[in-house]
Amino acid sequence: MKIAPVSRQTLRRILVLLAMATPCGYAQGMQLVSIQGIEMDPDSYVAGISINTWGVRIRGVCHIPNGWILEAGNSIDPGGIVRGGASGFVANLSRKDVGQLGNLFLIDDPRPGEQSSIPMFAGVATVGLYHAPTHDERDIRLGPANFALRGAPGCPPSDSDTPNKWHR
Repeated sequence: MKIAPVSRQTLRRILVLLAMATPCGYAQGMQLVSIQGIEMDPDSYVAGISINTWGVRIRGVCHIPNGWILEAGNSIDPGGIVRGGASGFVANLSRKDVGQLGNLFLIDDPRPGEQSSIPMFAGVATVGLYHAPTHDERDIRLGPANFALRGAPGCPPSDSDTPNKWHR
């Protein structure tokens, strides 16, 4: 089988098309961040959270617990914050409802080589006791074990979205 000769102009066109089709740089993925394992007594509640991030880009809040107000953002430096809490006492998260802090927000995967020695997440959960006379609340430190990350193409659907529909 003979292959016909290719002109220089045709070869240049092929090379340009190949260069345009080849991805350049690092294609970032995303990860869902969940808060887990908050140490609570059986009669405890979570009234709020405050999380500082470092070296990650927050893409958005994916889930807001019922009756909560959350804010999230990125600083001009590599830092960011996700914080908020119950808008009233009845919106506090009981021990059985603390799972509402799952799939909380979405971040970009860190770029290779951009990991720093500073932890990516640190913060506190404000907890209290339901039947305490004064409803005294205290901050519990959130460490690396309290943050679970899993790869995701975007935020998972909310209860009102169509099942199996992912959106960005």
